[in-house]
Amino acid sequence: MHTSRLGRTQAWALLFATVLAMSGCGSGGGSGGGTATHPLSGQALKGPFAIGSQISVNEQNASLSPTGKVYNVQTTDSLGNFSVASGVGTNLVEIVGNGFYVDDLTGLLSSAAIQLDGIADLNVNTSPTVNVLTSLQEPRLKTLISQGLTYAAAYAQSQSEVLSIFGIDAKKVNSLSTLYSMKFDGKTDADSVLVAASVVLSQMATDAATANGTTQPAELSNYINTAAAQIAGTGTVTGSTFATARNLAEAEIKLSAVRSSLETYYAKNGLTIVVPKFEEWVDQSGSGILPQRLVAVTGLAFTDVAAASPGQLITSNVATIAGLGTGVVAPVAVSAGTTIIRNNTAVTGIYSEVQDGDTVAMRVTAPGYDITNPPSTISVGSSSAVWRVTSAPLGGTISGLSASGLVLQVNGANNISVPAGSTSFSFPVAIANGTSYNVSVLTQPISQFQICSVSNASGMVGAAPSNINLACESPSELALVADLLGVSAFAVSPTTGALTQIAGSPFAGTGPVSMTIAPNNRAYVVGGDKTIWTYTIDPMTGALSGVGNPAYGNFTVPHIPVAIAFSPSGFEYDADGGPGAQNGAIEDSPNPEVVFGQDPTSITVDPSGKFLYVAAGGNYIFSYTIAPTTGALTPITGSPFASGGAAYSVTVHPSGKFLYLASGAFNNLSAYGIDLTTGALTPIAGSPFPAGTAPSSIAVHPSGKFLYVANSASGDISAYTVEPTTGALTPTAGSPFAAAAAPNSIAVDLSGKFVYVANSASGNISAYTVEPTTGALTPIAGYPFATGSTPLFIAVTHIP
Repeated sequence: MHTSRLGRTQAWALLFATVLAMSGCGSGGGSGGGTATHPLSGQALKGPFAIGSQISVNEQNASLSPTGKVYNVQTTDSLGNFSVASGVGTNLVEIVGNGFYVDDLTGLLSSAAIQLDGIADLNVNTSPTVNVLTSLQEPRLKTLISQGLTYAAAYAQSQSEVLSIFGIDAKKVNSLSTLYSMKFDGKTDADSVLVAASVVLSQMATDAATANGTTQPAELSNYINTAAAQIAGTGTVTGSTFATARNLAEAEIKLSAVRSSLETYYAKNGLTIVVPKFEEWVDQSGSGILPQRLVAVTGLAFTDVAAASPGQLITSNVATIAGLGTGVVAPVAVSAGTTIIRNNTAVTGIYSEVQDGDTVAMRVTAPGYDITNPPSTISVGSSSAVWRVTSAPLGGTISGLSASGLVLQVNGANNISVPAGSTSFSFPVAIANGTSYNVSVLTQPISQFQICSVSNASGMVGAAPSNINLACESPSELALVADLLGVSAFAVSPTTGALTQIAGSPFAGTGPVSMTIAPNNRAYVVGGDKTIWTYTIDPMTGALSGVGNPAYGNFTVPHIPVAIAFSPSGFEYDADGGPGAQNGAIEDSPNPEVVFGQDPTSITVDPSGKFLYVAAGGNYIFSYTIAPTTGALTPITGSPFASGGAAYSVTVHPSGKFLYLASGAFNNLSAYGIDLTTGALTPIAGSPFPAGTAPSSIAVHPSGKFLYVANSASGDISAYTVEPTTGALTPTAGSPFAAAAAPNSIAVDLSGKFVYVANSASGNISAYTVEPTTGALTPIAGYPFATGSTPLFIAVTHIP
């Protein structure tokens, strides 16, 4: 390579033979060789050439033709220094350096040698450098002189053209003298340009070596020689290959690493230097604007943000740039994950540039709940600032909490206690974007009976944040559900009718046959094992507990109990079936057992407490008067009354004027008027009234205006308005209303606002709001409510 470059020099001697006599071609002209009158000590830089590198100095005449006088020396240290002790005989010289060099990207010695050359005028600088820029310039300088330009004009033009291939306008380089006056250890703007160009070429060569499986020195020589040849003819590089590689390299360079590696190398060789501001001449943002001055600015202050919404874009306050000076452009860079907002517009990438009067801001995506983003850093010129964004904790609002003891948790852990009267809550736990959360009630308030439920409890962190709300109510009613596992209790929301299961459910019990609420607010569940289970309600928790013994089963009867009814004055009546009861009996201790000889299915007492009615034998309604002081039963004249067949469920209207009976096999309702004096039954005109398939349970609205029937086979609810004078039934618009599989039992809450249906085959409860004018049913939010077993009977009662 060294030989080939020297051959090129000799060729130029022939080319310029015709202009040897030109005058005024150089700064001070050429001596034409001879006496050594010009001292010379210089440097070979790509970073510094290694000690012992070969340096050839060729004397040149005014037209840049060699005089034939050559001085061969070596570099004397690891900083690329060399000298010609005797001096040289011309002011114009060509310097050719061949050797290993320090890679300015890493601070390490290259794996192979390269050649650099250049033309220097010792009248201008007796300590010139040969570097990548002088190597690119030399062929073009000679071409321009061969075209008739003076040395000075040719030098200025070729210098400008070489710098332009790096996107540098020579007019913007302060203190620009000559390319051979630039140094790595200097302090001028021109020195910064040399380091920048050298570093860019190193990164380009490294990229090419990686792609081609070659070495950096080989690719570096190729880039320099190819570009120099192209510039020689046209003043620029042709095609887009060089520019594309340069742009990629500039974006890749780790500027701080380059500075560190060079300053460390010089320090190891006994020289403490500050590498010139080469960063100003590396266009990392691809803006096309150079230089980007590392000058201090004012106004670069940002206010940290707290309580940001997770996953949302958060933009800082705006800073207005000042202090650069007129026409000065400064680079802007931000840390990864941060977006630059320049003049109110988001910038692609982490680099940009500004001038005085421009505005900058930063934007990040807020992290998950209760997390602080890694600090966002921004540098503008030589100034920098830090900005932090902290996301709000996961939390929400609370309404209606008047009791203490509430405990919440998120994702099954991270419990927090919430004091009475609180209107908000938050969890002191970090939950990252992209993960899910679920807020739940671990422990309901215990200082007084309240039920708290969470809406919008679940979500994905980073999506649109949910308005999590905890609503607390003081319910006055419980829905009790008897199933194969026992009895479960549910608090009834007085505003929505939604059901919240009471802790401890289900409470012990077995094989329910029917369930009744007594006037003393106890629940009685008839079991198929000759046991009547009794429960009381804890007014503080809504939990159920047994009366009399821990096993909950308090009363064992001699026969098979079917149903229980209570008179308002507290008399209890058990309808028993089976052989031991002679196929049907009513027990009322201490009164004698009343035997009627038919298997009972349902029993009820009218609201006045004067009459008792039993559906039995499938075809009869056995009717009795109740002695007001003893509770003894006396058959009513005309009893038993014909039921119309398949008598299953019987109930009395709240007015006491009407009795209704569901005939499961005939899919209808039989309706009777009640003689308020005698209790005798008279069929109501239009009776029986059609129902759904296999009606199994009847509930009358507390107002008496509406009647509802659960149809177990058709899976729906028949609704009727009740004619207040006659008791006749008229189907409600929209009836029947859908339930779930096998609705077995139906109840209306005590306020008359809600209807509940136990669906035995579906394991859940259907719930509805009641339209107060028509009685029409609308499903409640959250419907159906799961029970976890096979709900057979449902009743609604007061909390004491």
